[in-house]
Amino acid sequence: MQLSEAGEMIRQTLTEITGVYTRFTTHASVVMPNHVHLLLSINGDYDDGGGTPRRAFPTEGGGPRTISDFVMRLKTLTTYRYIEGVKSGLYPAFDRILWQKSFHDHIVRDQNDLMQIWTYIENNPKQWAVDRYCQ
Repeated sequence: MQLSEAGEMIRQTLTEITGVYTRFTTHASVVMPNHVHLLLSINGDYDDGGGTPRRAFPTEGGGPRTISDFVMRLKTLTTYRYIEGVKSGLYPAFDRILWQKSFHDHIVRDQNDLMQIWTYIENNPKQWAVDRYCQ
C-alpha cells in the first residue's frame, strides 16, 4: 500500500505530535488511505473515565490530557495542513469535512487483548487490497 502525499503528511504529523506530547506513548500506528489506527497509552496521571483528571492542575503542561484531546489535536493540525496544501495546489479540494466527528476507542484489558490489537494494526495495510473502499 502506497500512501498519498496527504497520507504521508498525516503520518509525519502523527510522528511530530507524539514526540511533542510525551504524556502519550504510541505503541503502534498505521495511516491507511481512509483511516488511521493508533495504539496509545497515557503516561502518568490519567483521566478516571469520569472526565476528572487525577491531578490538581489539569492544564499543567499545556498538552492534551485525554485520548480524545490527543485525537482532536491530530485532526485539527492535519486539517489545517491539508487546507494549506489545497491552497498551494498540493492536495485536492474536499467538501468541508476531512475527518469524521467521532472515533472508535477500546480500552485494552489484558496482554492478549493488546497483542490482538497490535497484530491487527500491523496487518491492516496487507488487507487494504480487499477493503471495500480500496479503489
